[in-house]
Amino acid sequence: MLNVERYLNFIVSNHLTQQQFLLLYLLRWKEHDKDKALELIKLYKKAFPTDNSKNFMGKEQFEDLIRRGFMTRIDPNRTDVDNLVIGEKFTHIFVDEYEAGNEFWDKYPPIITSEGRNYPMKMMDKNEFRRLYWKAIKGNKEEHEEVLKDLDYAISKNLVKGKIENFLKSEQWLEIRKIRLGTSKPIQGVLEGEKDFG
Repeated sequence: MLNVERYLNFIVSNHLTQQQFLLLYLLRWKEHDKDKALELIKLYKKAFPTDNSKNFMGKEQFEDLIRRGFMTRIDPNRTDVDNLVIGEKFTHIFVDEYEAGNEFWDKYPPIITSEGRNYPMKMMDKNEFRRLYWKAIKGNKEEHEEVLKDLDYAISKNLVKGKIENFLKSEQWLEIRKIRLGTSKPIQGVLEGEKDFG
C-alpha cells in the first residue's frame, strides 16, 4: 500500500498534479516490473483519454515534468513511455533495490546458536532476497529505514528466531515495529523465546 501522507507531502511540496505523480510512479515501477507498469499505463490511458490518445496526460503537464527535471526523454522527438527516464528529483524518494537488500541482509544474523547448536539463518538466494524485499517495501526509502530500525531492535532484544526467508515473507518487521513503538506487547511463543529455526 502507498504511504499516502509521505507521497501527498511530496506532491504538494513539488506542485505536482496527481496525474503527474502517477506517471512518475509508474515510470519508476517500470524499472522493476516493466510489463505490469505498461499494463497499468494502458489501463489509465483507456479510462482517462487525453486530447491526444497516445499520451498519458496533456502536453502542458507532460512538458512541465521535463522542464523541472522530474523526467527526461531519451529521444527528444518521442513521447512514448519507453523513451522516458525519471530524474533524480523523483528517484531520491526511493531506495535502490541492491543497496536496500544488502543493508538488510548484512544486518540479519547469519547464525543463531541455541543449546550449543548453530542454526544457519540465510538459506535463500541473495538476489532473490533483494528482489522480494524491494517489492515488499515497494522501494520506499522511508519504509526501508524503519525496517532497519525494526531489525536492529529485534536483534538487540533477541527476537530474531527464524530464517531470513521466513522473516521476509511474513514481513515480521511489522509485528516487531508494533512492539518497538509500544503499540503491541510481545506475543507468547516465538517473540518471547520459543525456538523457531524454520
